[in-house]
Amino acid sequence: MKLRASGTDPSLRGTFFSLAFRDAGTAATIIGHQNVQKRMDARKLPVDAAPTDTFLEERRRTFRNGDAIEMLWQRNAITDGDSIVHFRRADVIVAGNIFSTTGYPHIDAANGGGIDGEITALNQILARTVYQHQGEGGTLVVPGHGYLSDEHEVVEYRDMRRGHELSR
Repeated sequence: MKLRASGTDPSLRGTFFSLAFRDAGTAATIIGHQNVQKRMDARKLPVDAAPTDTFLEERRRTFRNGDAIEMLWQRNAITDGDSIVHFRRADVIVAGNIFSTTGYPHIDAANGGGIDGEITALNQILARTVYQHQGEGGTLVVPGHGYLSDEHEVVEYRDMRRGHELSR
């Protein structure tokens, strides 16, 4: 997969670091909630697509490339394996398919997803954003599909999702 290949760094191969991390120097580290790993294993997807590091807790913290990174598990959003990733120094939140600017995401109820969980996840994103008054700026939110956004677009999307659910 292209994502894994983006982490190739020959200088790390054969080092002490590579003994602790099986993909050091050969592939990017892919971190995902344990439920992602379980689902991928059940579907017998290629090993290259699977996370190389998983977590079970509500929040996983790490420090990479000069930035504190938090991965926050969003149980029962689109599925039971969704996470948002907050790059704190950069003030960027990667929302994945929890947030989209191109339409409604498919909530996978068979795999633990639900509208209440999605709205909770959107509120978690909003709890971490800061809006820059009178201009574009503040926390940037990267959707699963669509354009780079800010707090305002996430609020509109959440309210649209709420309204859509109430009209059913």
